[in-house]
Amino acid sequence: MLKPIIVSALMIGISIPASAAGYGPHLEGFAYPYPTVKFELTTQWQSLSMNYMDVAPTGKANGRTVVLLHGKNFCGATWDGTIKA
Repeated sequence: MLKPIIVSALMIGISIPASAAGYGPHLEGFAYPYPTVKFELTTQWQSLSMNYMDVAPTGKANGRTVVLLHGKNFCGATWDGTIKA
């Protein structure tokens, strides 16, 4: 009987931050290096959305397009150094 009371008392002091960094479900709080654009679509009867960064060339355009993808353990902002190169 004493063990549940002690465990409960200890857990009262544990607080779980609702959103430590202030990120929303779509990383609205993340400071991307370039403006993002929201793309909404419906596929397989599901409404989906994704954000992307469309970065114009800083020099003379050569007519080519590069698509840099991100995934599992890194975000689109990881490509900032490559975009600037």
